[in-house]
Amino acid sequence: MLLLGIEGEELAKKLVHRFVIDRNGSVSERLWRLVYSHDDPLDDAEAPVERDARWLGGIPEPIWQLVHDNVLRCL
Repeated sequence: MLLLGIEGEELAKKLVHRFVIDRNGSVSERLWRLVYSHDDPLDDAEAPVERDARWLGGIPEPIWQLVHDNVLRCL
C-alpha cells in the first residue's frame, strides 16, 4: 500500500498520472516497481507493507513526466 497524503478524487487522478501508460491505459509495472519495490528485504509476502510515498505526490508534474517517459523508454 502506498501512502500519498491525499485522498479521494485527487488521489485517483494523481495515481493515474503517475502510473498509467497513456497509449494502452494499463498500469506500468516498471513505474510501480520504481516506487514500490518487491525486492525489498523488509517486504513480507504475508503482510502488505505500507510505503511512505508522499514524496511521489510532491514531485512536480513536468519532472515526473520526464521520469515516466524515460522509464517507459528503457528496455
